[in-house]
Amino acid sequence: MKYDIITFGAGSMDVYVKSDKFLIKGNNICVPVGSKNEVEDIMMFSGGGGTNTAATFAKQGLKTAWCGQVGQDCFGVQITNELKDFKIGIELVLRTKAKPTNTSVFLAYPGKDRTILVYRGASDDLGKKDIPWQKIKNTKWFYLAPFSGKLAELTEELINFAKKNKIKVAWNP
Repeated sequence: MKYDIITFGAGSMDVYVKSDKFLIKGNNICVPVGSKNEVEDIMMFSGGGGTNTAATFAKQGLKTAWCGQVGQDCFGVQITNELKDFKIGIELVLRTKAKPTNTSVFLAYPGKDRTILVYRGASDDLGKKDIPWQKIKNTKWFYLAPFSGKLAELTEELINFAKKNKIKVAWNP
């Protein structure tokens, strides 16, 4: 299938937890060890540099796919379902049993900044052997989100592949 743009980067589930009951000590959000704390609000959305940008490009009317990896878990299912809802191609998405889907928990205190707890899971295990090189060469653009894990080692290779196949590259290092 031919796309206008294929994005590369993380896909994650972002969990936002808001409470004015968090203790603020200096610049720190604290919760007492062993405590059970009420929260005012909790929201969950898919996130990640690869999937967020794919949604942005799709909303602009570009035929878009995401090349990434999620776990074989409920968060991986939710992310791929959201991508489908945005009409983003998911045939380049791998699902792995090796690790759960990336997850971030945002602890937010009203009127203050937030603290993010990050689990870098399945997305970080996407490596060279996992990229469907033949399927991605018929696109106009690659978008490379900030990478981590094995994918970070592929930046130069993806750019060289793009050059060889006359694919333009947008990169957020």
